[in-house]
Amino acid sequence: MQVEVSVDEADIGRIDLEDRSSFTVDSFPAQTFTGTVTQIRKAALVVQNVVTYTVVVAVDNPGGRLLPGMTANVKMIVAEKPSVLKVPNAALRFRPAGTDAGPAAAGQAGSAAATADAAPGRGGRQGGGGRPSAEQIRERLVKGLGLSDEQQKKLDPILADSRQQMMALPGLPDPERQGQARKIREATRERIREILTAAQRAKYDEFAGSGGDARGDPRSGAPGRVWILDGDKVKAVALTLGISDGATTEVLRGELKEGQEIVVGAAGAASGRPAPAGGGVPRLRL
Repeated sequence: MQVEVSVDEADIGRIDLEDRSSFTVDSFPAQTFTGTVTQIRKAALVVQNVVTYTVVVAVDNPGGRLLPGMTANVKMIVAEKPSVLKVPNAALRFRPAGTDAGPAAAGQAGSAAATADAAPGRGGRQGGGGRPSAEQIRERLVKGLGLSDEQQKKLDPILADSRQQMMALPGLPDPERQGQARKIREATRERIREILTAAQRAKYDEFAGSGGDARGDPRSGAPGRVWILDGDKVKAVALTLGISDGATTEVLRGELKEGQEIVVGAAGAASGRPAPAGGGVPRLRL
């Protein structure tokens, strides 16, 4: 059986064939069904100026419980990290009275209508300017990873090939162009990983997973801030954020430890009690 999922144009570029998905139907709210993306249709649907694309998810139908015409609530898994420190998004949104707005944390961490994926593809839209030039990417890789002269010689043709492939994409239809660009970035990332040492590879993976360019631009992840209790006052803690599932967000860097209490609301609010960072859940899935 198959599920036809309407995915917003802002998110279609982050979905690939063979991606996993899960969904529920109103008839069996307690049961979760799973499937795999088998088709991404190129024909756009425009309803009240909202552009969506149809993604086909193939599913098993044990016992014939699923029937044609049922409405499915679908989640696409486009990024997954095990054993990460995470904080509730309510804590990232909290601001004590009289303080500035600070970094827009949860929203910048990335979200999607069909799922979330602070994934490399979307996370690259951060900071104040456009996408960095090839020279800037090279410089950041060299300095951020401490590449040797020999590694730099191997890096240059990889980046040149990636640039040439990207330059050939503008003539393609939008959904196809996004999908091809994602594949090029992922292939380039794998080629770059092959020239790195084990230590450099670990750092490079952190760069790529934190929202930088998928070719390896090691920019920091999205900035965020939470507040902790410091005596009878609250103290701000700056964080670098990773992927988000809409309810919680990964913490890449920052002076925060698992189990540490953070403020999620003002006194008297329904959610005013501090919540522990980490949440006791070892896996953050998007």
